[in-house]
Amino acid sequence: MHNQTDSKDLVFIQCNRDLAEFLRMTKYPELIKFVVIGNEGLYRFVLKNLKYDALFVETKSFRQDPFFQKNKRALNKALHLLNKIQISNIWYFSNLLDPFTIYLIKMIRMNKKIFLCDYFQDDRFKETNISPLNFYKSIIFKIFLGLNSSALELGKTQFLFFTDLLEHVERRNVENKYEIRKEKILKDNSIILFVNEENYRFKNYMQVVEDIKKRLEHHKINFTFFYKTKYGYEDERFKDLGFIELPSYLPAEFIDFSKATCICDISGAMLNANLVVSFAKLLTPPFNKNDVYDYWSDSAKKANIPLFFPSSVDKLCKIIASKHEKN
Repeated sequence: MHNQTDSKDLVFIQCNRDLAEFLRMTKYPELIKFVVIGNEGLYRFVLKNLKYDALFVETKSFRQDPFFQKNKRALNKALHLLNKIQISNIWYFSNLLDPFTIYLIKMIRMNKKIFLCDYFQDDRFKETNISPLNFYKSIIFKIFLGLNSSALELGKTQFLFFTDLLEHVERRNVENKYEIRKEKILKDNSIILFVNEENYRFKNYMQVVEDIKKRLEHHKINFTFFYKTKYGYEDERFKDLGFIELPSYLPAEFIDFSKATCICDISGAMLNANLVVSFAKLLTPPFNKNDVYDYWSDSAKKANIPLFFPSSVDKLCKIIASKHEKN
């Protein structure tokens, strides 16, 4: 990977799975500069727990920074630091819809090779209709970042404003070279609830979780209940229900789930479990687009993970009980 011992590869990551996937691909993580976009918990894990070199780029939502002033300052600060590094290659694991990563890569790419690591071969964003928000974003990104796209291009593909850059991106398959060490912190017959903080808009979220737990507690199997959040979101209601909190700093990709069943609404973390039973169809309002279920079902299939979307608490609990009775 490296021709010069004093140079580093830049690896742009945004979520925990990005980190795990890259570590499986490299022999030399100590020769990497990780650039973590917007996920402070992941940045701390890379820096403090794995002790690898990392740079954190703090980002704000459009609601927090509608005129892009704070985001532009953060990007320029990161760019200043990155320009001091001798770069061998650039690895792109971040979200293809993310203008922050695209801007930094575009400004530093020079003649460097850019490897796009798309482990899902994800084409779910193609041929998406133009929304008012995306149109507004296109104007903001053009003004502040110089990322160009016409409304027509935006309608054809949701690889937002990046068609010029993606021509320079090379897809590459790399054999696994790094063994991810998974923490064995779960007990036999564990139920792990992945909490997606973004989905608290569902009115009956906590009621559904409580109903599932009460139903499983009456089963002859002695289940142990855990919950995990992505960003360390604290909610005493889970503890009041008897859930044990897993460390928020520890990505799900680094936990051994071989003895556990995952329950959740929709969460990328569920693609690390051995069995996933989603209660997405039980929420109010429900996920009402079939492409949501199709996308996650396809992703789970590619990861060889059984995923179910039962239509009632009773059916959900029967699936879980059946799995643990067999074990």
